[in-house]
Amino acid sequence: MQMYLQAQQKNLIIAWLSALQFPIHLLCSWLFVFVLDLGLPGAMAALCISSWFLVVGEFVYIFGGWCPDTWKGFSIAAAKDLWPVVKLSVSSGAMICLELWYYAILVLLAGYTTDAQVSISAFSIYHFSCFSTHIQTL
Repeated sequence: MQMYLQAQQKNLIIAWLSALQFPIHLLCSWLFVFVLDLGLPGAMAALCISSWFLVVGEFVYIFGGWCPDTWKGFSIAAAKDLWPVVKLSVSSGAMICLELWYYAILVLLAGYTTDAQVSISAFSIYHFSCFSTHIQTL
C-alpha cells in the first residue's frame, strides 16, 4: 500500500501517518513495558500495534475514497491474470519451505557429529548468508 501511495505521489499522507505512529508507539511502549511490566514481549507488542496503525491508516486512506483519480474499485480485470501469479507464489513458497527444512535437517544431523558446536556454527553462518541473499533479491 505504501508503494501504491508513493506511485500516486501521496507522500504527505505517508509522512503524517508515520508521524502519528511515533506517539502511539511511545504510549504503547510505556503502557506495556512500564505500567503492565511485560518487558521484552510488551515492547514487541507495542511495535506490532504501532506498525499496524500505519497499515490500517493507509488502507483506510486508499479504500476510503481519498484516491478518486486512481482507485476505481475492484473489477473482473483485476482477476484476469491471477492464475499465473498464484502458481508462482505457491511454487516459490514450496521452494522456501523445502530450503528451510533442508537446513533444519542438516543442523539436526550435524548435532550428532563429534564436534557438533563447530559444525552447527558453520551451518548457521552459511544459512544466514544464504538467507540474507534471498532477502536482498526480493
